[in-house]
Amino acid sequence: MHRRVLHFLQTDEEFRKGCEETALNFVGSKLPEGESITAGQLQVCFDYMAAELPFFVDTPSILDVPPSVAAYHVRMPLTDVLFARGGGLRATRNQAYAVVRPEAAQAPHHAPTGGNADERRAA
Repeated sequence: MHRRVLHFLQTDEEFRKGCEETALNFVGSKLPEGESITAGQLQVCFDYMAAELPFFVDTPSILDVPPSVAAYHVRMPLTDVLFARGGGLRATRNQAYAVVRPEAAQAPHHAPTGGNADERRAA
């Protein structure tokens, strides 16, 4: 799977663009104002993503489990590419992705009683 990620970084423009956007999203926000990400920094980001992406794409085959959900604290720009239909490097059908964040400390939360089931799940 790691070799596949590296292959698609070299051959799939849509995938590479998603990886670049992900790198810019994370590293670019930490650069001093007016500075751009360097080619070396971008390569380090690609190396990191190549090591991590197999778990976002096909954890079930890596860990020999049925379905799997990759949980992360933010939605990555690459998510749309990996979970879209079509060719290229895509998440397997039994791999899911969820954004998980701690709930802000507030007054006790009460489940909504109105609306349909989808609206209640989204609340």
